[in-house]
Amino acid sequence: TLIFFFFFIMNAFKLNLAALGMIGLLTGCVGVPTNGTGVGGVGSATNDVAKLQGGEWVVQSINGKAVDTQLKPTLNFGQTFQLTGHTSCNTYFAGYLLTGPSIVVKQAGTTRMACEPAVMEQEQRFLKQLAASQMWNIDSSGTLTLAGASGVMVAKRK
Repeated sequence: TLIFFFFFIMNAFKLNLAALGMIGLLTGCVGVPTNGTGVGGVGSATNDVAKLQGGEWVVQSINGKAVDTQLKPTLNFGQTFQLTGHTSCNTYFAGYLLTGPSIVVKQAGTTRMACEPAVMEQEQRFLKQLAASQMWNIDSSGTLTLAGASGVMVAKRK
């Protein structure tokens, strides 16, 4: 009976691994662009993934409030759907998914340096708005807007 139990556990483990593998394959394709001008086959002059991923963005304002001129947060949207940059005090990294004009930013990880209170407050506003972002747009002047239920973040190329 001990041998039967061992084989039962091993077969259940193999099935769970196979199921997890299938889930990984299915979810790994979400948000991957299918052409060079948009996401999921939806091309748009204002929502061009290549423009989004083409270099560093410097945040100008968060919810209408200008960011500190010396310590502006940055956004780098990588082609492998990794988002990196500076928060004002710390560096951060997160994953992101795009579907047309929609964006989902996964929970960010950050370094843990302490800065002056005003800088830490700006960092918290940035991380909160980044996590709440639901839509993205690059307008004709090249300005990036990330919008969500809690407000809007505006960024420009470095």
